[in-house]
Amino acid sequence: MKKLNLFIITVFAMLLTVTTAHAADVDAWSSRNWESEVSTSADGVVTIKLTKDSDAGLEVKNNKKVILDLNGNTLKNWCDGQQAHCGSNNYAVTIEIDNGCELTITDTSAAHNGKVILASGTKNVSTVVNNGKLTIEYGEYSVTTGVGNGLSTIYNNGEMLVKGGTFKSQVEGAAAIHNQGILNINGGDFSTEVAKSWAVSNNGTATIKGGTFTQNYDYSVLVNTKKMTIEDGDFKTAGSTEHNSLITNQKSGANKAELTIRGGDFNAKLLFYNQGEDKLNVIGGNYSEDSNIATYLDSNHQLDKNGNVILKDANYSALEKALKEAKEVDKTKYTEESVKALENAIKNAEAIRTNLKITEQAKIDEAVKELQEAIKGLTVKETPVAPESSKPITDAENPDTADNFFNLITIATISIVGLFIICKKYILD
Repeated sequence: MKKLNLFIITVFAMLLTVTTAHAADVDAWSSRNWESEVSTSADGVVTIKLTKDSDAGLEVKNNKKVILDLNGNTLKNWCDGQQAHCGSNNYAVTIEIDNGCELTITDTSAAHNGKVILASGTKNVSTVVNNGKLTIEYGEYSVTTGVGNGLSTIYNNGEMLVKGGTFKSQVEGAAAIHNQGILNINGGDFSTEVAKSWAVSNNGTATIKGGTFTQNYDYSVLVNTKKMTIEDGDFKTAGSTEHNSLITNQKSGANKAELTIRGGDFNAKLLFYNQGEDKLNVIGGNYSEDSNIATYLDSNHQLDKNGNVILKDANYSALEKALKEAKEVDKTKYTEESVKALENAIKNAEAIRTNLKITEQAKIDEAVKELQEAIKGLTVKETPVAPESSKPITDAENPDTADNFFNLITIATISIVGLFIICKKYILD
């Protein structure tokens, strides 16, 4: 793996030194073997429709906006290995887009089988070099057998959108597409056709939303050294060759690599190579049973029975316990105000959905906290004290007065009876 790391860094250093020359200017239609129909729209967009195979090459410059219709034909660079034609270093790109220019490559033929290639004998150059804005809808992009290239088929240093097409890495140590700028892939077929090569190498910002990516040999089908996001696409290994990881996430230089997987279908035993200091986020996608995806899942995600990465469900156990406790409170013992706060907390807790995911756990935790605080804040009612009366107290209401009166009557009665007896005895005597 150390050799692979050194090899990757060396290749990226080479890719930064791309030089181009000898492509036909869109203002010079009489270039060698340039057979095409050319039209210009009212807004200045030039459309070039090939009527036969051409080895003239194409350079888009002078802030031009161009549509190249391959029309089922093959476009290659003008280089036959002769110094007079290819320059002292035998280099000549097939298509070059200058800064400030735009090119869309399409194919209106029924089979959509047009091609953009490098001629045999070309060295040290990419088939397509983009420093402006490039959109690819159709076409096959490759190099011919025997090209002593060492550089990627397409080198993007601007903004590039791939909607379709076929892209093959056919040179050891290179990629079908190498990105130094902004790359968006929404479709297309990408494959490694020789050992020690990649379908896509990224040292810029890349977003993949579709396409098929096939690893036929040992090296990863994708290598990311800066920032890449995968939202969809089909990623797989094929052939009998022993494979390294399907995707490599590894920094080049001081900047750490960052790879985020949001979706896509992945069919490989060894999914990722990721250095510990680089960032790999797996938050979606579908994975084959024999993959090692579980190694890369964080605490919030899990695999379902169909191999899909999904968010875990939120934990409701604390909420259920707090609700049970709140509903068992004897509300008659507490003040109206504190009971009202408890009832509001119960209402809020019961309003929380039952299908929340772990990323929404905070909503549940907040409801539990509100319930606990409402229970803690219950205030016991005070026992009422009867107020003192200001009206005169009657004898009937005063037990002491009633008792004294009874005693006086008793004493008076006894006295009278006693006196009567004494008087009667005296008379009789």
